[in-house]
Amino acid sequence: LSSSQLSEPATIPPTRHMRLISEQLQIPWGIDIHCRQSKNGVVTVQDFIDELHSFLQIPVSCEELNTPPRDFCTEVKRARERRCAAFVAHGIEPNNFQETELLRRIDFFLDMTIFTGL
Repeated sequence: LSSSQLSEPATIPPTRHMRLISEQLQIPWGIDIHCRQSKNGVVTVQDFIDELHSFLQIPVSCEELNTPPRDFCTEVKRARERRCAAFVAHGIEPNNFQETELLRRIDFFLDMTIFTGL
C-alpha cells in the first residue's frame, strides 16, 4: 500500500475507535483499534494494520489459554508449532527458542491468518 492509502480513514464514515470481534473464531477477546497516526483524529489504515499486528503478537496468558474448550487449546498449540516451523523452513532460526515456544494471540486464529479486508 502507498503512504497515501495507509493514511486514509480505515472506515466510512471515519471513526476514532473500533472494536473487532468475531463470532466465527473462538478468541476470548475483542481487538480495540485506536487513532494513533492521524492528525485528524480518525483511525487510519496504518493504525489498523499496526494495532492488529501488535495485538496478535502478545503472548497468551495462562488464564486466556484456559478459557476456550480443551480440544481448541490443543489446536492452538498445534498452530504455534506450525508458526515456529514456518520460520525455520524459511531459514529464520529463532534466537531464543523459549521465546518462540510462547503461544501468541495469532495462534488462536489457527490456519486463518490471511487478512482479506474489513
